[in-house]
Amino acid sequence: MKANISPKLANLYHDRHEQILTKALLLRTCNRTIKYLTTENRRAPSPLFIILLSPGNTLELVIVILKIILICKPARVHLEAKIAELLNCYQDYPESECKWVINFMEVLNIALAIYADNVQYNLLKMKKANRADLSLADLDNYRVFSQINEVIKPEDFPERIEEQTT
Repeated sequence: MKANISPKLANLYHDRHEQILTKALLLRTCNRTIKYLTTENRRAPSPLFIILLSPGNTLELVIVILKIILICKPARVHLEAKIAELLNCYQDYPESECKWVINFMEVLNIALAIYADNVQYNLLKMKKANRADLSLADLDNYRVFSQINEVIKPEDFPERIEEQTT
């Protein structure tokens, strides 16, 4: 993957390499990277998307996308638009021909739900157990509770984006 995306990122905003990273520049860079990894022209998957998923390396692409969203939470809006474009690309294909894309979408949804949805999951023991009953095997004694960690605030978004991200 590095060999395929490096040239694109090296030329990206080359006139700003010496500038301090701002929220606006970070968002534009993350959005552009998401574009390279999903669909560049809104009508077809990007070559990089096809290369990464064709050998069945779904997790590698999901991890890269997840890292981008964890670096810049406001880029998730752009990711959701690009995922919608990918869905449009494959909507007319029979399910049997695009199982690899379905698998990618499922794994991405799970990863985003667990790591990027600002939800913390806690496993709590509900009943006091005897010393002999200290294993997690008795799941009736445990409950999973979710808790919202942090909400994306308006100040997380840059005030001005100079370049249209398409």
